[in-house]
Amino acid sequence: MKKNIRGELKKRLHSGEVVVGPFTIVPSATMIDALGYAGMVFCILDTEHGPLSMQTVADLVIAAQGTGVAPIVPVGGNEEWPIFEPRYWC
Repeated sequence: MKKNIRGELKKRLHSGEVVVGPFTIVPSATMIDALGYAGMVFCILDTEHGPLSMQTVADLVIAAQGTGVAPIVPVGGNEEWPIFEPRYWC
């Protein structure tokens, strides 16, 4: 059964709990795995200041979902394609 990671993050934030998670520009699914084992609740995949391609971001989102880390991906501009391109978001 798939865990509702976003719902879990929202619930914890609404309850006033302090949650911890880093910004990352490292294109490594292994590193995202390590964040989950270290107890991080979320990670921000920084596409604005780092070398992350959309394909890499998609791979990191899958890795994050597998370890229970909520992936947050800021959008670098005001174009719709990074948000609405369905093949990138699982």
